[in-house]
Amino acid sequence: MLNLETKNHFILEPSSPSVAQKETPNPEAYRNLIGVLLTYPHKTAEILEANQELVDAVLLQMMERVAAQMSENGSQKAADLLRDRSQQLKQEVVIDPPQTPPTADDGFNVKDLLDPDEELPKSKPRFRWAMFLAVPLILLVLGTLGVPLYNSFKAQSSARNVPVTPKPSVPVNKNVAALGRIQPKDKVISVSGSSSLQHARVAQILVNEGDKVRRGQLIAILDNLNQLQANLEQAKLDVRVAQAELAKTKAGESKQGEIAAQKAVIADLNAQFRGQVATQKAKVASLKAELANARTDRSRFELLYKEGAISASEFDSKNLKVTTLQQQLNEAQANLNQTTSSFPEQIAGATADLKALQEVRPVDVQVAQTQLEKAIAAVPKAEADLDLAYVRAPVDGQILTIHTFAGENISDEGIVDLAQTQQMYVVAEVYETDIGKIRVGQKATISSPALPRNFKGTVEKIGLEVGKKEVINSDPTLDLDARVVNVRIRLDSADTQQAARLIDLQVDVKISIN
Repeated sequence: MLNLETKNHFILEPSSPSVAQKETPNPEAYRNLIGVLLTYPHKTAEILEANQELVDAVLLQMMERVAAQMSENGSQKAADLLRDRSQQLKQEVVIDPPQTPPTADDGFNVKDLLDPDEELPKSKPRFRWAMFLAVPLILLVLGTLGVPLYNSFKAQSSARNVPVTPKPSVPVNKNVAALGRIQPKDKVISVSGSSSLQHARVAQILVNEGDKVRRGQLIAILDNLNQLQANLEQAKLDVRVAQAELAKTKAGESKQGEIAAQKAVIADLNAQFRGQVATQKAKVASLKAELANARTDRSRFELLYKEGAISASEFDSKNLKVTTLQQQLNEAQANLNQTTSSFPEQIAGATADLKALQEVRPVDVQVAQTQLEKAIAAVPKAEADLDLAYVRAPVDGQILTIHTFAGENISDEGIVDLAQTQQMYVVAEVYETDIGKIRVGQKATISSPALPRNFKGTVEKIGLEVGKKEVINSDPTLDLDARVVNVRIRLDSADTQQAARLIDLQVDVKISIN
């Protein structure tokens, strides 16, 4: 009968201690166990863990008989599922051979385990048994025979009052089950052009999907290549021009035009000085000669005036002429003096300016040097801009998908997807209630209908953050809001090549926690 008062509510106890000490369990105990399994399909793992003494070859034969009766009742699909679970159970646990096979006249009828009014509990399986028994039993009960009930089983068990004989525990291979997905070493890398090159288009794609590439290998060339090459050549030309300007400045050749103009100014001043001096001197000499003649005439007329030979007016005119010529001579002499004093000063100033122009000043050299350095700094920038037109692989890996082809603008998904498929991983989502059982170095088995065989791997890293599930299967009983921790499992090298073709494949994971 079913003991619901113990710590584990699914332990089947014998109804009589004397009967419980028999060596071979009564077939009724196996029928009770199958009934409990059918009644509580979501508690399969707990039920089997609590009743390990009944997990043997007799139980498997009884499961085969249940399947046979289902076939007779027309429930072939459910019967096949039960047989399949029986075969998987043989592989999961060590099965001892039956000491006393069940007889054909034990009166077992699978219909005795059912009650159409019972409601199934809805608890999520949390142990390794759930991976191969929980879902098939749900389908078996709900899809074929109706809703199983514990009340009918309890009534039958009480009426027969058949005890369950305890048996030594069967060694069980303990696993933590989880869903996962196949991933490359560092996830999938989206390779794109630089964000500084707006509106760039792809000119050439140099790889194909599936190609293996090395770090730095050229993947694509953008269509702004020619423009950026021209910018680089212009930057190099600016460097050569700045170098020439610096050399001219150091040699004093940068102001040759100004120097020549200043020399011309000096020559003109000298010419003017000589010309004006000569002119002024000639005028002074002429006025002196006229003044001498005028004085001679005035002296002669003065005698004539005193003798009364001429009138006073005639004498006054001669005297006025002398006075006028004296004034003109004084003025001419003053102009000559001014010319001889001012022009030498102008010539001296122009000569000083010439010397300044001919001098190589440190500040001029520094300005030319700065211009050269500016031109030199522009070259690496132009080279860096040019390098952006070449899209290269950031790491060693394999081209998974090409998103942008020649002539197209770079898409939001980038140009190509690249992954490091040299080492493949499985990211398993382990329930937070089970994460305490996981250790680095534990072995794991990965399975999926899409895989040619079960893959093997080793736990390499346990996540530090609890989050929501991302890998969801079609099981309607799963808790979509369950909290999980990501566990990275490194696949064995023998499975890496095939796993690389199935990135993001959803897989079933069993981590051995022995």
